[in-house]
Amino acid sequence: MPDRLTGLRSHRDDLRGAIERHGEFCCWVDIDGFVWVNDRDGHVEGDRVLVAVARRIEATVAAEGASVFRVAGDEFLVLFPPLERASLREVGARIVADVRALGLEYGRRDCPDRTVLEVNVVLLPVTPKFAERAFGEYGLAEDARNWMEEGVYRGKQRNHCTAGVIVDLLEVADCPWAD
Repeated sequence: MPDRLTGLRSHRDDLRGAIERHGEFCCWVDIDGFVWVNDRDGHVEGDRVLVAVARRIEATVAAEGASVFRVAGDEFLVLFPPLERASLREVGARIVADVRALGLEYGRRDCPDRTVLEVNVVLLPVTPKFAERAFGEYGLAEDARNWMEEGVYRGKQRNHCTAGVIVDLLEVADCPWAD
């Protein structure tokens, strides 16, 4: 059953089968600080932003034959057919740039220099245990989310930025779904 808001497939739409049919890499896309959109502008505006970001991600990855899933409130999973690592990094950078180019207004008192909505992209390995361990009945498993969020946090520190980070976790030893 597609997600009612975005029309994307959700984690309940044969995500496991889709993962098995795709290549060895994927990416997780998270809207950075999305809670601030809902808090400042309300949930109707938040819903509009979610739909705009979903459409932009779909358009950005369409040429690669990728499948986009909404796996949580403001989180998306992009599955690719076989793809080179360098191409995956390039697509991740395009996702960040294309969402930034939407120019969706963003404002926080603690980040006054940031004026547009941004996403973070995490490049991930797809192993045989990925669907089993990374996803559950309610979407992304907590340990998988925590692991990816920690990677984003470290990426932001390394790059001295507040958002729009691309984090490569393709070969990190503590992957929660490592074989």
